[in-house]
Amino acid sequence: KYNNDKNYGDNKGDFLEEQLYRKITEKFNSVKVLKNPHHRYTIGEFEELCDVLIVYDNNLILFEAKAKRFNLKIKKISKNKIIDNIKDILVMSYQQLEKSEKIIKNNDRLILYDKKTKNEVLNISLEKYPNIFLVNITLDNLGSIGTIVKILGNMNYKIKKNFFSFNLSDLKIILEHIEFPSQFVHYLMSLNKIYENKV
Repeated sequence: KYNNDKNYGDNKGDFLEEQLYRKITEKFNSVKVLKNPHHRYTIGEFEELCDVLIVYDNNLILFEAKAKRFNLKIKKISKNKIIDNIKDILVMSYQQLEKSEKIIKNNDRLILYDKKTKNEVLNISLEKYPNIFLVNITLDNLGSIGTIVKILGNMNYKIKKNFFSFNLSDLKIILEHIEFPSQFVHYLMSLNKIYENKV
């Protein structure tokens, strides 16, 4: 149920986050999955790390959900408008996830807290988790712009190879065709090889 006092954009964001969390937990029910985990950056002050976090094997998968609309079907849409939309959806997500990745890498342990209660929900040694994947999830289908996200390199954004973008519908299809969490990790690793050949 969504808050009627919120604007439409807020409700879309809540919907996307809930759908993302639900699909992830349904598929990875034996894996640690956290929604809106917070880290403490100073005494008594907390900040959200990401929308959804998967802790699996030696991997950390951080998800950021972006519900902003994107439409390439609009007639006479300008190149600058397309670029602005890509920046809003992908670059902002990447910057947020990159910031979270730096927070993780700058610490020996990752200690996270519940968004509401601020109770500790995760406390792990990061030396056991060398692999970090950053995943953006959108409502709209960005096509090759989303999946071959290295196009952002042409916009003076240096995107790391561990960043990916899918729309919610595609993520659902991907999850339907995998049986184990390890297959999703291998899928992301396979995408890396595709990116490296295209960029």
